[in-house]
Amino acid sequence: ILTRSFYAELYIVLFAFAGVEILTYKEQNWQTAVAGGIAAAAACAVKLTGVGVAIALTILLIFRYKSTFLKILYFLAALLTAAPFFLRVFLATGNPVYPYFSAFSGNPAACEVEKFHRMLGGHYGLDAVTGTLHGWILTALKPEWYDGVCSGWQFPVMFAAALICVYIAARKNPGEKKLLFAAAAALLGAYLFWGVTARQSRFLYPVLWGSGALLIYAASMMNDKQNRIIFYAPLFAAVTTFAFSNAPSLLRHYIYSWRIVGTARANPTAFIAGTDSKYGELLNWAEDLERDAVCGMFLERRTLYFPRRAEIIMPGFQEKLTPVPDDAQKLYDAVKNYDYLVIMPPAADVDFSKEHIREIAKLYQLAEVLRREGKLTAFPQYQNMILRPERVTEAGTAEASSSASSASVVSSDAFARRVPGKPRPFR
Repeated sequence: ILTRSFYAELYIVLFAFAGVEILTYKEQNWQTAVAGGIAAAAACAVKLTGVGVAIALTILLIFRYKSTFLKILYFLAALLTAAPFFLRVFLATGNPVYPYFSAFSGNPAACEVEKFHRMLGGHYGLDAVTGTLHGWILTALKPEWYDGVCSGWQFPVMFAAALICVYIAARKNPGEKKLLFAAAAALLGAYLFWGVTARQSRFLYPVLWGSGALLIYAASMMNDKQNRIIFYAPLFAAVTTFAFSNAPSLLRHYIYSWRIVGTARANPTAFIAGTDSKYGELLNWAEDLERDAVCGMFLERRTLYFPRRAEIIMPGFQEKLTPVPDDAQKLYDAVKNYDYLVIMPPAADVDFSKEHIREIAKLYQLAEVLRREGKLTAFPQYQNMILRPERVTEAGTAEASSSASSASVVSSDAFARRVPGKPRPFR
């Protein structure tokens, strides 16, 4: 029950746990080296934020393993494990870590997509050195600055306590100093990666788990009463802060999750409708469309439960409409092969830059031009959020449609007037 929503970071935590268990095993052989490399690569394959875990495991390997051969095996295993995941992206885009580092590709559209993705995560927290130095405390003080998903005060307490206990345990146990410092360096490596990339609090879950594991390991080396008090005090503080800052709401969510698990599995649409009524309506409407219909999703990125084949064509999120075309005809040429278009407005608390808001407003305007020209049909029964591109004759005019609507495409006025401020949490 670490999180109120089931994010991919929990898989990364599991691979971090596996990698640490393997690389700290008392025996060092080719099996542990290969398994450790697989765990590191698997964390990266889940999501690029898993690179922080790979860095931590690699630091642990370098400190722990003396054999150059075993280190080479570790890297080979990691490379072979990660290759299928990144090769697929490379074959599709020419960049294995698309859209990042798109400047080397010379593709302007890819560079714009990279800019958008960096904007989505890069504006959380504080920038540069200040953000890295203070982020571990500010995630508890200002959770809304870090995407709103927070572990309360347990992380800063446990993170600081782990590093303090490592220092004390290393002084009392010189023989274990190398392993303790290696573990501390791995923990700091994962944290620093977070500090210089996307500073969202949920990406700290592997560091939170690592802090707890390191705290317990260091404390197990403290035998005298005085040092045990040093351990129990921060542990008690971590448990207490968790109980008062997060535990009540997490427990309620845990109970709620088990109560609705049957509905969520049997009828995902009904489950989603309970949390987002507008998106639930869209999923129900989509059931009316032809089963083989292909839908272009203008502004909606949630396609997992969409009952028809869906392709995301959101400006900035993918290249297809990045940047938004200058005139309506170019927009029509880009979307005419889709059976339907979904132009559901994004939720009000989704944070975009001013530049991106202008692009989306422009998209609305061009779609309205196409509707007036008869090249897009809007359906009032679907609140005009589902559109259909009409076939254009050789003369350049759209064929008449029996279901053509005179209703306007969803208005962009309210959305265009929005001015983004501090990041607000996704729900």
